[in-house]
Formats: sequence, structure tokens, C-alpha cells
Amino acid sequence: MVNMELLWWARWSAAPPVAPVSRPQTRIVGVTASFDVPGPVLLATLRGAPLAPAAESLAVDLAADVEARLLVVDVVDAPPGRCRGVDLGAAAAATEALRRPAEEALARGLPATTLVVRATRPVDALIEVVADAAPSIVVFGPDPARLSRLRRLSPRAQRRAVRALEARTTCLLWRPDAATPPPPRRVIGMPVAR
Repeated sequence: MVNMELLWWARWSAAPPVAPVSRPQTRIVGVTASFDVPGPVLLATLRGAPLAPAAESLAVDLAADVEARLLVVDVVDAPPGRCRGVDLGAAAAATEALRRPAEEALARGLPATTLVVRATRPVDALIEVVADAAPSIVVFGPDPARLSRLRRLSPRAQRRAVRALEARTTCLLWRPDAATPPPPRRVIGMPVAR
């Protein structure tokens, strides 16, 4: 019987050493590159969930600090079936909630854009918006205290969206519930068999 590990080691140890490749020394003169141009600050919510005040103020402050564009995004569910071509319009409260941070950024002299995206898969659409905009930071701002199943974005759906954003995007991610510690777990006493 042949020991495969020993055979692998013998094959690699018997190979001749590879000489380092010498590269010509080149120097580029007169070219200046600016790598410190920040991407936009993206403030996002899903399904018309209300934004947390801390998320709004943080997004506007970050955009002002780095002098970047503020992009406020709400990804909502598209109506099912044949009615997809009909624009139902956004609710007045949702539109006002999106407009508030954009107006604050405009008051500070920053460019701001408000975007409402209708999609059958809102989380995937949000990830596509993040990929297209290439932001320096995503402030995922649904208010955790105001989430409910009745308002379409449950705490579970919010956690799933955060996990998807963490897994499928490469930019920084901030969320309002990250600063608060999770509630303590309840210990259930189990009867001990004697």
C-alpha cells in the first residue's frame, strides 16, 4: 500500500526550485490618481418601513463629513399579477419619510436623491441597487421599535435582509439595532429526572 501523503511530499520536494522572475523597474511620472473619492452614502429601508431617527441623522452626517451624495432608497413590493404596469404611487407618509433626510442633505449643500424601487423580491432588488450605486456605506435604517408584521416588515424579515446584505455586499453596513445589545435569553428550567 502506498502512502499518498508521502508520495505527494516526495513529488513536491523533488521539483527544482523556481527562480524568481525579475521585473523591470518602471516609474510613472506625471500621473496623479485620486483614490479618496468616496461613494455615496445609501440610506435604505424596505417595504415602506419607517426610518429610525438615528439612521437618518447618521446618514446625513456621514454624507456631510465626506462630502458625498446621499441616496435615500425604499424598496417596496410590486403588485402581483397583471397589474405590474400600473403605478399605484407611494403612500404620503412613506414619501415624506424619504424626503426628510434628502431635504436635510440639500439644506447642507449636498446632492441628494430619493429612489423608490418596486420589485417582486425587495431584498434582491436592494442588493442590486447597492451593487449599482457602489456606496461607501449602507445605512440600513428601518426603525426596530416600529417593526411589525402588520406593516409588512417583520423583525424576522428585517434580520433576513440584514444577513443577505452582510453576505452579498462588500461595503460597510450600519443598522440601528447593532448598537443595542440583544435582549437576554430566557432560561427555561427543565425538570430533572431522579
